Amino acid sequence: RYPLSNLSEGRRSVTIKAWDTYNNSSESEIIFEVRAASDLAMYNVVNFPNPFSSNTTFTFQRNSTEPVDVEVKIYTLAGRLIQTLEVYSIVERFVQIPKEWPYYWDGRDRDGNELANGVYFYKVILKTQDRQNAIEVLGKLAVLR
Repeated sequence: RYPLSNLSEGRRSVTIKAWDTYNNSSESEIIFEVRAASDLAMYNVVNFPNPFSSNTTFTFQRNSTEPVDVEVKIYTLAGRLIQTLEVYSIVERFVQIPKEWPYYWDGRDRDGNELANGVYFYKVILKTQDRQNAIEVLGKLAVLR
């Protein structure tokens, strides 16, 4: 661990180079985002697998460990809401919504019907528990049975 302090906000990178006992070297770069601690932020929002046939898991990273509520809304391309998933009091910074109901989506609408093959939109909404701050991220997923 090496603390990096006094970094201005924005996208940053760190390159690390190391040598072994035979003087062989290797180099790796890490890219990260610096934001004010008071801002609610969500990064790397994805669902996997994508495309999927039977179920998919939603994941993202966030910038704090304060409890938040998450809502995932799935829409058709025409904008019709077909499913809503809700998870409460999440404190992890890397959120991988587990594959157990109601936290993963099984490719069914609110009536329990399987969706047709195709592309759909999802919106992940992250809210503080006092509902004072909220952010949204949009994404696309594909059903392929």
